[in-house]
Amino acid sequence: MTEKINETNLQGLTEQAALERLAVDGYNELPSANKRNFFHILLEVVREPMFLLLIACGCSTCSWAIVQKP
Repeated sequence: MTEKINETNLQGLTEQAALERLAVDGYNELPSANKRNFFHILLEVVREPMFLLLIACGCSTCSWAIVQKP
C-alpha cells in the first residue's frame, strides 16, 4: 500500500462514462433542506433541556423573591 502514484498517467472518466454516471447518480450536489417555519424552530428551542432548566431556575427565583418580600 506504499506504492507511489505516477501522476503523468492519471486519466479521468471518459465523456461517455461521465454522462452515464450523471444519468444514474444525478448531479454532485447536496439535497436541499426543508424550510422550517417559526413554530417549528420555537418548538425545538422549548424542548431543549437547558432552556427548561433556565425557565425552572427563573420561576424558582421569582417565587423565592415573592416569599421573602418583607
